[in-house]
Amino acid sequence: MGVVVTGCVREKSDIPGDDTHVRFRNMNANPTNAQKSVRDKLRTALLRAMRNRDIPAVSALRSVLGALDNAESTGIPAPRAGALEASGRGIGRADVGRRELTDDDVRRVVQLEITEREEAAEAYASAGRPTRVAGVEQEIDAIRAALAG
Repeated sequence: MGVVVTGCVREKSDIPGDDTHVRFRNMNANPTNAQKSVRDKLRTALLRAMRNRDIPAVSALRSVLGALDNAESTGIPAPRAGALEASGRGIGRADVGRRELTDDDVRRVVQLEITEREEAAEAYASAGRPTRVAGVEQEIDAIRAALAG
């Protein structure tokens, strides 16, 4: 069979004696809407927006996904350069694990991104910049549509 790797199955190549080519198959090829995580919904919406060349939606969804990635960081500073003999040996020795966000944490980060955009829209409106308000409102709509879809 294969080894389960983050929701995928790792399968060996069909070519006899070939261990270098590995194929990954998604275990949940068509999950229902209830099974999809918030991050999966955002990624799916990002791909759709990129195909449709919807620039405000692409910008907003990339920003939200980046905010989620930043929220997963541990806040540990990067290792400083030093003597080569004092460094860890091997690939990944200096890597630091990431936090696992719960669904509530993810929703909180996404809601914070929406709130920031709503505040920006109010600031643009008070400054008399209606075109910027429209752009920010398109971003808000794209994020909300991604969460609904």
